[in-house]
Amino acid sequence: MKQGSAIAGMLILAVLAGSAAVRAEVYRWVDENGEVHFSDRPRSGANTVRVPKAPASAPSDAGRAERQRRLLEAWQAERLRKQEAERRAEDQARLRRRNCAIARDNLRQYRNAGGVYRLNENGERVFMDDAERGRLIAQWEGEVARWCD
Repeated sequence: MKQGSAIAGMLILAVLAGSAAVRAEVYRWVDENGEVHFSDRPRSGANTVRVPKAPASAPSDAGRAERQRRLLEAWQAERLRKQEAERRAEDQARLRRRNCAIARDNLRQYRNAGGVYRLNENGERVFMDDAERGRLIAQWEGEVARWCD
């Protein structure tokens, strides 16, 4: 029970300390049961308790506004950095998807085509042999591995 009354006493002291500007004195006494009490009114056998005053220099409105402005600017700059990073990541993902689709399409064409040819300098068709076609298939397999997940 004494611990509970001590906590209650500290709570009362804290409340009274908060109103120290209104009431300058706080009194403490111990009753016949050994319980400690606090009050803003004097009582026989009570001792005056010194209550620490609140700091005299509370932040000014101008200082608070400046701190809020700096925090807001820092938050906005961080938000812009994150948005830019997200945009770059989206651009990279879009590029990867596009290149993957191209690589898969070319690989499919070289694997499935009956005869693969290229045009020479005269615009004539020159059909590829199996070795040249195999090199192109290997090249596009590498591109698929590079661009596709």
